[in-house]
Amino acid sequence: KIKTPESQALCRIIKEFIDDLDKQLIYLSAIVDDNNTMLKKLVNGNFRISSYIKTLLATSGDSFVQSDYFERYLFQDIAGSKAKDSLDILLQHHKVVLKGEAGFGKTFETFKLINQLCVNYSSYQLIPVYVPLIEYEDSLGSLFVIIQSKMEPFCEGNSKEAINQLFVNNQLALFFDGIDDIVDERKRLKFFSEANQLMTHDNQNFFFFTTRNNRYKHELGEDKNFLLTNLADTVIQRDLIRLGSDGNLPQSYLELFRNPLFYKIGKSMLVDRQNKELINRTQIFTEYFEKNYRYK
Repeated sequence: KIKTPESQALCRIIKEFIDDLDKQLIYLSAIVDDNNTMLKKLVNGNFRISSYIKTLLATSGDSFVQSDYFERYLFQDIAGSKAKDSLDILLQHHKVVLKGEAGFGKTFETFKLINQLCVNYSSYQLIPVYVPLIEYEDSLGSLFVIIQSKMEPFCEGNSKEAINQLFVNNQLALFFDGIDDIVDERKRLKFFSEANQLMTHDNQNFFFFTTRNNRYKHELGEDKNFLLTNLADTVIQRDLIRLGSDGNLPQSYLELFRNPLFYKIGKSMLVDRQNKELINRTQIFTEYFEKNYRYK
């Protein structure tokens, strides 16, 4: 080895040059990796789950007011069925059709489920998507297009591919609220066809439907149809006492108030009345009609 001062100085210069070149190559490699990642997201799409969950939790929280909720359970529309927690039933069956009359709490139960999945996302790893089916009635697009419209603001790159990947990974819990809101018969048939295709193709995802009894004829299958339990008499009595009203109602009123909407109307009328006299059934039905059918 030549160990002259000149050669040693030259070696140091060469080493510094090589070290600097290595740093530049590492830097360029990192840029290439970042660009490849960005390109992959653009091509395959990327769904920002955290941002979506936070937004949905805020909006579902506005609809699901904890203080207004009374614990309800679902039971299957067959003899001998036992009532169970609605989320447990959805996770067990993957497909749930919740039937009930107007005002019986179907939509409220839906928002409760969405709220639960958002709050406990780290446990269930399911992304809830809420689709009010009145939008399907008014839309010219397919069911997938409507689902895509709910999720697209949270997608980067190819939104269709990003959402398809969530289906493939069985990460979605889809809530279709109000089959009875699809009035046009052709639209209803189209919806049932698309929903059945979706459930057949992506059957490891989760599907929750709500409908009034008289607008559903098992078009989504004969099994896995459920009903909500009534409000318990003790729950009604405790709530009325909490509001400063008389909880000792006649049995006929308790039977009527087992429907959550009737109870909501009835208790507001009871609390508002200065003399605290009992109202009659006709008043409740009149109030119910005014709230639900007058402008429809």
